[in-house]
Amino acid sequence: MTRRADHAYAATRMAARLGDMPNEELWQRLDLARRLGPWLEDARATPLRHWLTRLAAATPFHDLEGTLRAEWREAVAETANWLPAPERPAILWLATLHDLPGLQAERSGTLAMRAASAAAPTRETEALARLPAGDLARLWQAEWRRRLAPAALGAVTIAGPFLEALLLPDLAIAAETTAQLRRRFRRHAGEPAASFFYLALLWIEFVRTRGAVMRRATLQTGRAAA
Repeated sequence: MTRRADHAYAATRMAARLGDMPNEELWQRLDLARRLGPWLEDARATPLRHWLTRLAAATPFHDLEGTLRAEWREAVAETANWLPAPERPAILWLATLHDLPGLQAERSGTLAMRAASAAAPTRETEALARLPAGDLARLWQAEWRRRLAPAALGAVTIAGPFLEALLLPDLAIAAETTAQLRRRFRRHAGEPAASFFYLALLWIEFVRTRGAVMRRATLQTGRAAA
Protein backbone atom coordinates (compact mmCIF):
# COMPACT_ATOMS: atom_id res chain seq x y z
CA MET A 1 0.00 0.00 0.00
CA THR A 2 1.17 3.55 -0.71
CA ARG A 3 2.35 5.68 2.18
CA ARG A 4 0.24 8.79 2.62
CA ALA A 5 1.13 12.19 4.05
CA ASP A 6 -2.12 12.34 6.01
CA HIS A 7 -0.95 9.37 8.10
CA ALA A 8 2.22 11.09 9.31
CA TYR A 9 0.62 12.52 12.45
CA ALA A 10 -1.06 9.22 13.28
CA ALA A 11 2.18 7.31 12.73
CA THR A 12 4.04 9.63 15.11
CA ARG A 13 1.42 9.30 17.85
CA MET A 14 1.23 5.52 17.50
CA ALA A 15 4.99 5.07 17.55
CA ALA A 16 5.25 7.20 20.70
CA ARG A 17 2.56 5.18 22.44
CA LEU A 18 4.12 1.84 21.48
CA GLY A 19 7.50 3.05 22.67
CA ASP A 20 5.95 3.70 26.08
CA MET A 21 4.50 0.22 26.54
CA PRO A 22 5.64 -1.73 29.61
CA ASN A 23 8.17 -4.51 29.16
CA GLU A 24 8.02 -7.95 30.73
CA GLU A 25 10.22 -6.91 33.63
CA LEU A 26 7.70 -4.23 34.59
CA TRP A 27 4.78 -6.67 34.38
CA GLN A 28 6.61 -9.05 36.70
CA ARG A 29 7.33 -6.27 39.18
CA LEU A 30 3.67 -5.22 39.23
CA ASP A 31 2.63 -8.82 39.86
CA LEU A 32 4.28 -8.65 43.28
CA ALA A 33 1.33 -6.58 44.55
CA ARG A 34 -1.39 -9.09 45.47
CA ARG A 35 -4.09 -6.64 46.52
CA LEU A 36 -5.91 -4.33 44.12
CA GLY A 37 -5.21 -1.09 45.99
CA PRO A 38 -1.40 -1.42 46.05
CA TRP A 39 -1.41 -2.79 42.49
CA LEU A 40 -3.35 0.25 41.22
CA GLU A 41 -1.02 2.59 43.07
CA ASP A 42 2.05 0.96 41.53
CA ALA A 43 0.55 0.67 38.04
CA ARG A 44 -0.48 4.33 37.94
CA ALA A 45 3.21 5.22 38.10
CA THR A 46 3.77 3.28 34.83
CA PRO A 47 2.61 3.62 31.21
CA LEU A 48 -0.50 1.61 32.21
CA ARG A 49 -1.91 4.66 33.98
CA HIS A 50 -4.10 5.67 31.03
CA TRP A 51 -6.27 2.56 31.59
CA LEU A 52 -6.59 3.16 35.33
CA THR A 53 -7.36 6.82 35.97
CA ARG A 54 -11.04 6.18 36.81
CA LEU A 55 -10.54 3.03 38.88
CA ALA A 56 -10.29 2.71 42.64
CA ALA A 57 -9.82 -0.30 44.88
CA ALA A 58 -13.27 0.34 46.37
CA THR A 59 -15.01 0.42 42.98
CA PRO A 60 -17.71 -2.31 42.83
CA PHE A 61 -16.64 -5.38 40.86
CA HIS A 62 -18.99 -4.92 37.89
CA ASP A 63 -18.28 -1.19 37.72
CA LEU A 64 -14.60 -2.02 37.26
CA GLU A 65 -15.45 -4.01 34.15
CA GLY A 66 -17.72 -1.28 32.79
CA THR A 67 -15.11 1.41 33.37
CA LEU A 68 -12.40 -0.62 31.67
CA ARG A 69 -14.71 -1.21 28.72
CA ALA A 70 -15.18 2.56 28.40
CA GLU A 71 -11.41 3.08 28.49
CA TRP A 72 -10.93 0.67 25.59
CA ARG A 73 -13.61 2.39 23.54
CA GLU A 74 -12.01 5.76 24.17
CA ALA A 75 -8.60 4.48 23.12
CA VAL A 76 -10.05 3.22 19.84
CA ALA A 77 -11.96 6.47 19.27
CA GLU A 78 -8.79 8.48 19.86
CA THR A 79 -6.95 6.39 17.27
CA ALA A 80 -9.78 6.84 14.77
CA ASN A 81 -9.61 10.61 15.20
CA TRP A 82 -5.96 10.60 14.13
CA LEU A 83 -6.90 9.12 10.75
CA PRO A 84 -8.73 10.31 7.61
CA ALA A 85 -12.52 10.06 7.93
CA PRO A 86 -12.96 7.24 5.34
CA GLU A 87 -10.74 4.95 7.44
CA ARG A 88 -12.54 5.50 10.74
CA PRO A 89 -15.45 3.02 10.44
CA ALA A 90 -13.13 -0.01 10.31
CA ILE A 91 -11.03 1.36 13.17
CA LEU A 92 -14.08 2.04 15.35
CA TRP A 93 -15.26 -1.52 14.78
CA LEU A 94 -12.34 -2.70 16.92
CA ALA A 95 -14.00 -1.06 19.92
CA THR A 96 -16.41 -4.01 19.93
CA LEU A 97 -13.64 -6.52 20.67
CA HIS A 98 -14.55 -6.06 24.33
CA ASP A 99 -18.26 -6.68 23.66
CA LEU A 100 -17.96 -9.77 21.49
CA PRO A 101 -17.54 -12.32 24.33
CA GLY A 102 -20.62 -10.90 26.08
CA LEU A 103 -22.71 -11.31 22.93
CA GLN A 104 -21.43 -14.85 22.49
CA ALA A 105 -22.34 -15.60 26.11
CA GLU A 106 -25.79 -14.06 25.69
CA ARG A 107 -26.58 -16.06 22.59
CA SER A 108 -25.39 -19.27 24.18
CA GLY A 109 -27.47 -18.61 27.28
CA THR A 110 -24.40 -18.12 29.47
CA LEU A 111 -24.75 -14.62 30.86
CA ALA A 112 -21.95 -14.71 33.42
CA MET A 113 -19.49 -13.02 31.08
CA ARG A 114 -21.64 -9.95 30.58
CA ALA A 115 -20.77 -6.81 32.51
CA ALA A 116 -23.66 -5.61 34.65
CA SER A 117 -22.77 -1.99 34.05
CA ALA A 118 -22.29 -2.00 30.30
CA ALA A 119 -21.66 1.34 28.64
CA ALA A 120 -24.34 3.11 26.65
CA PRO A 121 -24.84 1.57 23.19
CA THR A 122 -22.86 2.99 20.28
CA ARG A 123 -23.31 2.57 16.55
CA GLU A 124 -20.71 -0.15 16.66
CA THR A 125 -22.24 -2.12 19.54
CA GLU A 126 -25.67 -1.87 17.94
CA ALA A 127 -24.21 -3.18 14.67
CA LEU A 128 -22.56 -5.99 16.62
CA ALA A 129 -25.91 -6.95 18.17
CA ARG A 130 -27.45 -7.10 14.68
CA LEU A 131 -24.99 -9.70 13.41
CA PRO A 132 -26.91 -12.83 12.41
CA ALA A 133 -26.65 -16.18 14.13
CA GLY A 134 -23.57 -18.17 13.30
CA ASP A 135 -19.84 -18.02 13.88
CA LEU A 136 -19.58 -14.60 15.51
CA ALA A 137 -15.82 -14.38 15.13
CA ARG A 138 -16.11 -14.89 11.36
CA LEU A 139 -19.08 -12.53 11.12
CA TRP A 140 -17.18 -9.92 13.12
CA GLN A 141 -14.24 -10.09 10.74
CA ALA A 142 -16.52 -9.95 7.70
CA GLU A 143 -18.05 -6.74 9.05
CA TRP A 144 -14.56 -5.32 9.58
CA ARG A 145 -13.73 -6.07 5.94
CA ARG A 146 -16.97 -4.42 4.82
CA ARG A 147 -16.08 -1.24 6.71
CA LEU A 148 -12.60 -0.88 5.24
CA ALA A 149 -12.02 2.17 3.08
CA PRO A 150 -10.72 1.45 -0.45
CA ALA A 151 -7.31 2.81 0.56
CA ALA A 152 -7.11 0.25 3.39
CA LEU A 153 -8.24 -2.86 1.53
CA GLY A 154 -4.72 -4.25 1.64
CA ALA A 155 -5.14 -4.59 5.40
CA VAL A 156 -7.30 -7.68 4.80
CA THR A 157 -4.27 -9.73 3.83
CA ILE A 158 -1.67 -7.84 5.87
CA ALA A 159 -3.42 -7.35 9.23
CA GLY A 160 -6.41 -9.68 8.95
CA PRO A 161 -4.73 -12.80 10.40
CA PHE A 162 -3.70 -10.87 13.51
CA LEU A 163 -7.17 -9.48 14.05
CA GLU A 164 -8.60 -12.97 13.70
CA ALA A 165 -6.16 -14.22 16.36
CA LEU A 166 -7.45 -11.56 18.76
CA LEU A 167 -10.92 -13.13 18.58
CA LEU A 168 -9.81 -16.40 20.18
CA PRO A 169 -11.65 -17.00 23.48
CA ASP A 170 -8.47 -17.53 25.48
CA LEU A 171 -6.06 -14.95 24.12
CA ALA A 172 -2.64 -16.57 24.20
CA ILE A 173 -0.12 -13.76 24.21
CA ALA A 174 3.24 -15.10 23.10
CA ALA A 175 6.27 -12.84 23.11
CA GLU A 176 6.97 -13.72 19.50
CA THR A 177 3.46 -12.60 18.47
CA THR A 178 3.96 -9.21 20.08
CA ALA A 179 7.38 -8.89 18.47
CA GLN A 180 5.94 -9.76 15.08
CA LEU A 181 3.18 -7.19 15.48
CA ARG A 182 5.80 -4.55 16.27
CA ARG A 183 7.82 -5.51 13.20
CA ARG A 184 4.73 -5.31 11.01
CA PHE A 185 3.82 -1.92 12.48
CA ARG A 186 7.27 -0.54 11.69
CA ARG A 187 7.24 -2.03 8.21
CA HIS A 188 3.86 -0.48 7.36
CA ALA A 189 4.18 2.76 9.36
CA GLY A 190 2.39 5.54 7.52
CA GLU A 191 0.01 3.10 5.80
CA PRO A 192 -3.61 2.30 6.74
CA ALA A 193 -2.68 -1.22 7.88
CA ALA A 194 -0.37 0.15 10.58
CA SER A 195 -3.39 1.32 12.56
CA PHE A 196 -4.59 -2.25 12.97
CA PHE A 197 -1.20 -3.52 14.12
CA TYR A 198 -1.09 -0.65 16.59
CA LEU A 199 -4.54 -1.43 17.99
CA ALA A 200 -3.75 -5.14 18.14
CA LEU A 201 -0.77 -4.32 20.39
CA LEU A 202 -2.89 -1.93 22.42
CA TRP A 203 -5.56 -4.62 22.81
CA ILE A 204 -3.00 -7.10 24.13
CA GLU A 205 -1.85 -4.54 26.70
CA PHE A 206 -5.45 -3.77 27.62
CA VAL A 207 -6.41 -7.44 28.06
CA ARG A 208 -3.41 -8.02 30.29
CA THR A 209 -4.23 -4.93 32.37
CA ARG A 210 -7.89 -5.91 32.67
CA GLY A 211 -6.90 -9.41 33.75
CA ALA A 212 -4.61 -8.05 36.46
CA VAL A 213 -7.34 -5.77 37.79
CA MET A 214 -10.18 -8.28 37.69
CA ARG A 215 -8.15 -11.10 39.28
CA ARG A 216 -7.36 -8.90 42.26
CA ALA A 217 -10.91 -7.59 42.43
CA THR A 218 -12.21 -11.16 42.50
CA LEU A 219 -9.93 -12.04 45.41
CA GLN A 220 -10.92 -8.84 47.18
CA THR A 221 -14.64 -9.62 46.73
CA GLY A 222 -14.07 -13.15 48.03
CA ARG A 223 -12.32 -11.86 51.14
CA ALA A 224 -15.13 -9.39 51.81
CA ALA A 225 -17.75 -12.11 51.49
CA ALA A 226 -15.81 -14.37 53.85
